[in-house]
Amino acid sequence: MFHHVFHAVRTKHLLQPRYNIDFARWVGEEVGDEDMAALSDISGAAPATIEDIRKEIAAILEPAADERRGRSEFIFVGIEPVVVETKYVAQTPAEFLDLVDAVPGESILYHFVTR
Repeated sequence: MFHHVFHAVRTKHLLQPRYNIDFARWVGEEVGDEDMAALSDISGAAPATIEDIRKEIAAILEPAADERRGRSEFIFVGIEPVVVETKYVAQTPAEFLDLVDAVPGESILYHFVTR
C-alpha cells in the first residue's frame, strides 16, 4: 500500500505524472474509468494511517466496482528500503535544525514516513 500511494513522492521527475498514485493510473488508463481515477486525490497526509488510506480507496472504488477487466493486470508490490548512512550527524537540537535543510529529501522521507 505504502509504495503504490507514496512512491511518486520519492521520485525525482520534473514533469508531474497525470496520476500520482499507481491505483489511479491503473483504473484510469487500464480500466478506462476516470471517476475511479479520483484515487489520485488521496493525499495520505497526516494523520492518515494505511488503514485510513484503505478506507479512502474503498469509498472511491465501491460505488463503481464491477467486473470490467483492465488491459493489463494490477500487480501489487512491496518495498524493502535500502538504508544508507549519510555524512550528516546531529548531536544537538541546534545541529539538527541546521542539517534539516541540508540532508537529502529521501532522508527526511525515511525518518518521517518510513520509520
